Amino acid sequence: MFLVNYEPRPNAIELAHSLGFVAAADYWREDRAYGFTIDEIEYIEAETERMHGLCVQAMQHMLRTPDILRRLKIPETHWEWLRKSFLRGDHSLYGRFDFRYVDNTLKLYEYNADTPTALWEAAVFQWLWMEAVFAKGEVDQFNSLEDKLTAAFRTLGPPGARVHFACLQDHAEDAATTGYLADRANAAGLRATTMDVADFGTEPGDHAKALWNVDTKERIHIAFKLYPWEWILR
Repeated sequence: MFLVNYEPRPNAIELAHSLGFVAAADYWREDRAYGFTIDEIEYIEAETERMHGLCVQAMQHMLRTPDILRRLKIPETHWEWLRKSFLRGDHSLYGRFDFRYVDNTLKLYEYNADTPTALWEAAVFQWLWMEAVFAKGEVDQFNSLEDKLTAAFRTLGPPGARVHFACLQDHAEDAATTGYLADRANAAGLRATTMDVADFGTEPGDHAKALWNVDTKERIHIAFKLYPWEWILR
């Protein structure tokens, strides 16, 4: 891995804001970037898959160990619900690993597989920067997010199936993330609807057996939420 200095575009932040990347001023930088060799990328990809597998194993162990569930403050009334979801193999769309990479070795700091943001800028804005700064074919981005998300959506349901994407719509970064995911779902042949989490509801007396979008009066069969599970459980 090597650090390369670049001349930042003078209008980068304004461009980011115009495209909905409202957090750009907080952390987006164009004066430097990191380069990797293909061997390093293949190592990182393999280790990412391995660590994801270890996290799934850890979750499996957690669901069999009541003391861990209690220490994590997960309400006991939801334990069986969690186990059934795991055993059903309910879909998991994407997550974000936070790594330290030193001496060609990864160390895991965090795996955010519940409310992972930084997706749109990684999948879209980085690519736009690369196309603006480099000649075609000069460099490449080791990033297949867009293709893999589109492929994942094709496994969620038949063509034309409705998918609802929920977040706190007044939170700009979350709204941009779910909007991008909805775009990818549409590209995969699904029908995407974005909504606010406050619009989740159930039929009176239905005891949460059916979920509805109370704003559009649509029944929800497939949903993605960018919203913490612990808030939902409360």
